[in-house]
Amino acid sequence: MDLTRRNVIVTENDSICLLDWDSAGFFPRFYEAAAIQCYNDSAAYWDGLLEDVNAAVRHTDEENDCIALIMKARAASLRYML
Repeated sequence: MDLTRRNVIVTENDSICLLDWDSAGFFPRFYEAAAIQCYNDSAAYWDGLLEDVNAAVRHTDEENDCIALIMKARAASLRYML
């Protein structure tokens, strides 16, 4: 929702790329897979994207444990939000 010059990149082949730095940061590589699961649990788009991420990145058992912990923490925070 903030289409500004800082969020637009024109590549060498004149393609236009739109960026949003709102959630940018340095996170462990497994974090993106956990974050995708938190966006919208019922959207088919996110499910497909998650499958693509999991196919491209083979997470270690330790990383899968971290993803599971993030999802448990999210579930607990949603449960006791009110």
